[in-house]
Amino acid sequence: MRAFLISDATREGSQELSDCLSTVFDLDSVAPVHISRGESLDTKVVDRASFVAKHLREPTLGEIGCALAHRAAQTRLLKEGLELAAIFEDDARVLDPERLSRRLSVYEEVCSQPFPVVVNLNQDAIPRTFEWPPNTVHDLAQAVTPPYPATAYVVNRPAAAAFVTAQTPISSQADWPRTRNHVKFFVDRFSSVMEAKIPSSIELREHRGTIPWQTKTQVWSGLWYLKYRRQFPSFWHYVTWLPKARLAFHLDRMTARME
Repeated sequence: MRAFLISDATREGSQELSDCLSTVFDLDSVAPVHISRGESLDTKVVDRASFVAKHLREPTLGEIGCALAHRAAQTRLLKEGLELAAIFEDDARVLDPERLSRRLSVYEEVCSQPFPVVVNLNQDAIPRTFEWPPNTVHDLAQAVTPPYPATAYVVNRPAAAAFVTAQTPISSQADWPRTRNHVKFFVDRFSSVMEAKIPSSIELREHRGTIPWQTKTQVWSGLWYLKYRRQFPSFWHYVTWLPKARLAFHLDRMTARME
């Protein structure tokens, strides 16, 4: 299976990760993307109104660069005629490469479906409370809510096409590109892949703005939809992407603290 590692080999542990992944995948690298403040104001690069509508705040340069790098990897999948590929950020860690190698046939079978499929390889992508019972054949948990961390995942061709379309220009974080298409999300608890809590240099320099209570009130009252309705395909998408997703996100965090 082909895999793309988003890395410039400068982050702690990134070279070791590259060496490890090379034993499991046909590995290629995708360079991280760094953009300037001026470039981030280009409407061909970022749809800021759409990003604000979905995330309730302005994007950071790091978020934009991260989303561009993931889009580049997904574009490579499409241009090279691949049916699926794995995409890793350089803060991923593989605890057992042999176990991950044995799971590749599962990903290939699940991703052979004609609809968009993503298998999140981060075994801790969502608390266990927020998953449907695992499929007895593949032992994959189907996520009740989209798993947010984009540390490591396998994506099939229909999902990559949906993500690239939705992210041209960038309109949401890389962790969960909002698409008009329904995407089926799975989490593999047996991948042996986890996220190392190593902040990138750009994350250390930037701070995500806090969301004022007035904005939160608008979201829950529906006034936010009236204000940004052009950024949502329908009211159903608005409910799914904002109130429902934010409620699930906060429940995820509460559940994770209790586990």
